[in-house]
Amino acid sequence: MTFKEYKYTGERDVINKTLTHVADITGYFKDDTELINPVLVLKPGYSVTTSNYFLIDGRYYFVNGVTFSQQRLLVQLELDELETYKSSILNEYAVIGRSYNQFNIYQTDPDMPMQNDSDITVKLFPNGFTEESWLLTTTGGSVA
Repeated sequence: MTFKEYKYTGERDVINKTLTHVADITGYFKDDTELINPVLVLKPGYSVTTSNYFLIDGRYYFVNGVTFSQQRLLVQLELDELETYKSSILNEYAVIGRSYNQFNIYQTDPDMPMQNDSDITVKLFPNGFTEESWLLTTTGGSVA
């Protein structure tokens, strides 16, 4: 079976990764392997030190480790769900309920408690107001 070997230098949790093709290599899957975390078996002579990403039969994989056993190179892989299923993900319409780095303070989220306390201070102006009425309102501060 032929595997496409790539180099990837970006973040893991993005879609539309920019990949640099390294080589097309021949090998096979280790017996009783799985699709999510397969193990590739390569013959000696291949070097996967310059790559960290594979495309196999329409699925994208990160390299999790490389070991040498019984004159064979064993490459442990991990499925990249975002890149593998990116067309389905990008064609979906969804309302995102939470983000790990951007928060919506108007949306109820039990994992992000909010505090809403009123602090009202009334101060009289010593000289009062003349001729017209005024209303002065200030807001601000920080949550401690």
